[in-house]
Formats: sequence, C-alpha cells, structure tokens
Amino acid sequence: MIINKKNITFEVDDFIGCDNGWEFWDHVSNDLWEPHTFDILYKFLDKEHSYLDIGAWIGPTVLFGSQLAKKCYAFEPDPTAFAVLNKNLNLNNKISNVQTSQLAISNINGKLKMGSNSDNGDSMSSLLFNKNSSWEVNTTTLKECFNMFNITDCNFIKMDVEGGESLILPEAKDFFKIHQPTFYLALHTQWMDDKSKFLEMVKDFCSIYKNLYNNKLEKINIDDIDYLPTFTEILLTNKDL
Repeated sequence: MIINKKNITFEVDDFIGCDNGWEFWDHVSNDLWEPHTFDILYKFLDKEHSYLDIGAWIGPTVLFGSQLAKKCYAFEPDPTAFAVLNKNLNLNNKISNVQTSQLAISNINGKLKMGSNSDNGDSMSSLLFNKNSSWEVNTTTLKECFNMFNITDCNFIKMDVEGGESLILPEAKDFFKIHQPTFYLALHTQWMDDKSKFLEMVKDFCSIYKNLYNNKLEKINIDDIDYLPTFTEILLTNKDL
C-alpha cells in the first residue's frame, strides 16, 4: 500500500498482530490518524538536522519524518512492532537515513520489564504495563542515548511512550535544559495512579521552555496542562510560531 502525506510517499505492508492492519493505514492515508502530528513534523523537520522518534511503533511517523530530516533515530522496544517497523523500512529503498534501535528510553541504563494490555505489537506497549503480559527490555537514559549514537545535530524529539514519560521526564530534565530541542510530547494522564503529581511534574518540566503549544499549534500556558484531554500531545519549543 502506498501512503501519500503532504507529497511525501512511502510504502507499507500488512502487519499481523498489530491492531487492525490495513484499517490503520487507511486511517493514516485519509487523515484520520493524528493529522496534527504529521503537520508538526512537516513544519519542524529539516535536512540540516536529525531527529529522534521515541516510540516509533510500526513506523508511520518514521517513514514520513525521515524523508524531511537529515537522519532519524527510531526507538521501539516492542519486539513485534520493531520487526514490522524494519519490514516497512525495507520496502522503501529511497529511505536510507534511519537508524532503528530496540532500546527503551527510560530513567536508567539497564533492564526493565515492559508489557502490553493485549498482545505484543499493539500501539500501547509500555514500561507501565509490566504485570501481566511482559518481557524484559534493555533501557538507556536520553543522555546516554545521545552519547551511544554520537548524536550531535538533533533539533527535534518526538516521544510517544504510552505513559513512560513519567519515568523519562524527571531524569532527562537537565539534559533538555542544556540542549533544548523542540519537543513533541504525548501525555497519557489517564494511566497515572497519581494524576495531580504527574501533571505537576509535567508542568515543572515545561518551565524550561519559552513556548508551549497544544497539538493544533495554539499557544497555551503551563497551567492549561491541567485542563487538556487526558491523552493529548504538547509541543515545547523556544521558537516563536
């Protein structure tokens, strides 16, 4: 199947065990799956800089964003989704600037349990779901990730890790203070045991950036985070839009 988004084309194959297969890609093609995400990638990525796709899943944002950027570093620790991500990349010979990794970005360098509420390969595998269907993953902090891959030209990070942001953000705050890449962050408040504590942590993290936008690129204040949908995306940047 050929997907065309904003004149960026890529090919995808069916993925057994990952949600609803072709139905998902039909949604992508018809702007029914996160159209705002593609708008933001299109606006901020450029050929002079690399970007990180943390929580790459089966590749919708990687296949699109990599064609706009100098290089894409794609992280997906779910073994089923990781295999499909690489399968989809292999269908696109013109895309040669993606480095995939099965590492999970987290708050430690080591190993953690990761799980899913259903099966491997769905879009909601998380470090938070580690009690039922789970597997061990290798983890690294964001700082160590940059050192490991010798990343020196990144100006954009997209992160959608199904609640794992609760572990990553406090540990990575000092890293973001120093480097301050534009940061497109998915929030999963509905899965937090202490939602108030989670939102206070998010607001504290956001304070290191000059500008904060919702996923429609409407400027918001830090306190507006308390009233956003429990699953949403925010954009943190020092650029004035």
